[in-house]
Amino acid sequence: MIAVAPNLNDDQLRAVEHQGGPLLVLAGPGTGKTGVLVERISHLVANQDVSPERILALTFSRRAADEMRARVTALLPEAGKVEVRTFHSFALSIVRRHAGSLGLRSAPEIVPTSEQWALVSDILGDEDPASWGLPPGAFDRPATVREVYDLMLRAQEYLLGPRRLRDLGERTQRPFLVRAGAVLDRYTDRLRWATMTDYEGVVQYALRLLRPGGRAAAEISGLYDHVLVDEFQDTNGSQMALLRRLMPAESPNVFCVGDDAQSIYGFRGARIENVRDFANAFPGTREIHLRTNYRSAAHIVSLAEQSIRGDESRPARDPQTVASIANLGTVLHKIAASPREEGEWISDRVVELTQGQGVPREEIAILLRSLLDAAPLVDALASRGIPVDVAVSPGGSSARHLATLLAATGENSYDPDPTPAANALVSPLCSVSPEAARALRAAAEVGGRSVFDLLRSGDLVVGVPEQELEKARTVVRTVDAAASRDSFAEKVETLWKGLPATRGLFERHAEEQEAALALTDALSFVRSAQAYARMSQRPTVEGFLRAGKMLHEDSDTWAPSAPPAEGAVRLLTVHASKGLEFEAVFVSGLVDERFPIRPRGVRFVDPGLLSDGSPTPRAQLDQSHLFEERRLFYVALTRAKTYLFLTGVEESAEDGLKASTFLRELEDRLVELAGTTRPRRFWVSREEAVEDLRRAACDRELPEPSRFAAARALARMGERPETWWRYLEQTAGTSTPPELEDLRARELLLHLDCPRRAFMESISTGPARRGGTGRMIFGSVFGDGLRRYLEGEDENLIDAMLASVEARNFGGPAFKEYWRRQALEAVASCEAWAYETRERLITPGEEWEIEVAGHTVRGRHGPVVDESGEHVLLRVKTGRNPMKHADAAADPDLALSALGADADRAKYVYPRKLSYGSPAERELDTSDGLEGF
Repeated sequence: MIAVAPNLNDDQLRAVEHQGGPLLVLAGPGTGKTGVLVERISHLVANQDVSPERILALTFSRRAADEMRARVTALLPEAGKVEVRTFHSFALSIVRRHAGSLGLRSAPEIVPTSEQWALVSDILGDEDPASWGLPPGAFDRPATVREVYDLMLRAQEYLLGPRRLRDLGERTQRPFLVRAGAVLDRYTDRLRWATMTDYEGVVQYALRLLRPGGRAAAEISGLYDHVLVDEFQDTNGSQMALLRRLMPAESPNVFCVGDDAQSIYGFRGARIENVRDFANAFPGTREIHLRTNYRSAAHIVSLAEQSIRGDESRPARDPQTVASIANLGTVLHKIAASPREEGEWISDRVVELTQGQGVPREEIAILLRSLLDAAPLVDALASRGIPVDVAVSPGGSSARHLATLLAATGENSYDPDPTPAANALVSPLCSVSPEAARALRAAAEVGGRSVFDLLRSGDLVVGVPEQELEKARTVVRTVDAAASRDSFAEKVETLWKGLPATRGLFERHAEEQEAALALTDALSFVRSAQAYARMSQRPTVEGFLRAGKMLHEDSDTWAPSAPPAEGAVRLLTVHASKGLEFEAVFVSGLVDERFPIRPRGVRFVDPGLLSDGSPTPRAQLDQSHLFEERRLFYVALTRAKTYLFLTGVEESAEDGLKASTFLRELEDRLVELAGTTRPRRFWVSREEAVEDLRRAACDRELPEPSRFAAARALARMGERPETWWRYLEQTAGTSTPPELEDLRARELLLHLDCPRRAFMESISTGPARRGGTGRMIFGSVFGDGLRRYLEGEDENLIDAMLASVEARNFGGPAFKEYWRRQALEAVASCEAWAYETRERLITPGEEWEIEVAGHTVRGRHGPVVDESGEHVLLRVKTGRNPMKHADAAADPDLALSALGADADRAKYVYPRKLSYGSPAERELDTSDGLEGF
């Protein structure tokens, strides 16, 4: 008998020595969950006489599987025979052994993700977007193709094949599901014809083999006495079904380790509900909670625990504790005025860490929600001479440079811009020296032509040796030769074989790691192109590269594919950081709409609709998305051991970047942890504002709506002080008021006595609807159209709306046509109301001014109508920030406008969401929760 590791705590030890039956180990970050799983395997082999061949361990990435296998072997060499696989690798292994039982001529290969997308894009080329309820040209957008692809994957996870998906669409009157069923049918046919399958398809094959009563089921399920699963929170519905079919119904020895607070892959089908429903799936389940964090310092743990409290999709659990309180850690934050200032602040802190605290650069990580926001950071770090390792996955630099060259060979070919052209020439595939590439780029820019045109001309370039010039010309001749080929496959073959350094990579890859990585990356790209050529009916350069662009956009959520560079600061996405830890972590880019990111574009995937035909309300889908974003933020915070820095941007312009709500809601705690005094506003203290609200809420001489509004605002202030408490200065004490143009409505509101505030409930519009690159919001179109109609610029509301649409750039004629239809639909729902409003109009809007703290502030209020002798201020709330319909706080902008329109006589009017019908009006009363004041 071998003793279990002596450093295990009591909870870890109970998990390792669990006697049998289903066990769910809920293990937070830094609690040693993987170590517990490894010790469990060792304990089964060494102390419970379980044969290693009878143990199966499942995880979600090859990296995690390799690490677990190495740790198990190092702990107990004979345990190296334990089968450690990813879910997909395990499924593929049993499908290969039993292909005949599935009626397959041979075992299928898994098609790479880029080819899956390319195939879907190819099939959608024959689809009419109108039959999906989409504007013309919708399937030219990678995001739309990806949404269709996700819909088909999720449908398969819910065991909906092509026919059942079409039937569901007809039954629920969802035409896009009918069309998705037809596309799924063609997609699976193409894969089957090529003897290939996708990742979800191989799990479906495995489920067919494990179907109760099947010939292969008893053989496969009888292979294992114990199944262990790491990162259980990342399982989807079909993986959960696979796990259940592998294990006997009576007392299965299934040992799952996970943490629902770190469930961040819902967009890929991971079901956080699997954690909650584990006991139902495996009766007799025991739960063990690992709560002691051995990774992060005390302040970091407490901040992370506070951040995750807003995730209401998880049951409340006891917070984590720290192994030692000797190290409290350092937690700082910065809200910068611009992305450039944010990058400079981070650079300064990195220098302090490396030079002042002795933290190695490779122990410093900068985490972003998306690498699309990385440019200002990279520039700032480069300006300080700080090397940066940008983790780009899953394709490396060789694949990107090949894509640059391949783009110049298509039907709509064009020479690459000077910078990507120079980068491609420098790549290991072309091996032009960096100095020569820079000289070529500079000469091309001076001459106003492309680098490739310069090389075709045969002109000599100053500073470029003839040998380097000839290598670069060989690249261009190869690209031109590939462009002259008729078929896509021939273009790829010509390009790959003709590049000057390809042969050298083959010769050196066995001895040089850099050459091996470059060759592996390039070959992966070429094989993907060849597979695409085999499966696509109309393979084109543009179609293949469009799929590659989708893969690049999705790579923000993949783990790094290459080892980190030595002596460099890591820059990676939060998803890519999962499972990693660093001495110092910067969580950067905490900006509203970027983190948490807002869902945009088409949304076809609806779990409720796919599971039982009941559509999920949009608000519920949005809330689930926000909960997952909060869990992703929690993952980011918990990567840090000793130093944690949170940074965001808040620009002064009204439509500029705004700091993330995740950062704002932690601001009080961050100030407390930093040991500093939070700066006070110069005009009012928080205590004064609270007292003002309390006095108004309890004043029975005030109208009930005013009292209710004060009570609601007071509750809102207690839940989220940052809604009301916005500091402009980062120094304590008083300061000069800001310039008048920077004095916003929300700040001005704190000057006013509560009885004079016309608190109004904000409209619940949900996430803003967007169109095109201009990020125009439909609400602004309607608001402007209504204004034109009320002010008499147009005689009817339809003309006013169409004029408002025409005045905006929605990113192209297709999008403009789409929003034109949306405007006409809105008119149909409220035309009678608008006509009545115009008849009662007192003024379409007027300028106003008030005195605040000795300053004159001017503005313009909206339309005012008359109702029984009272003034009613009309307001259509627009904007990018989502509103909560249940507990919405007072709208400061509306209150400010109401003040200009004589707030003492303003009624409380509630315009409803236009797509749900005509705007309605109601007044607040005691039924809205005013009792007790």
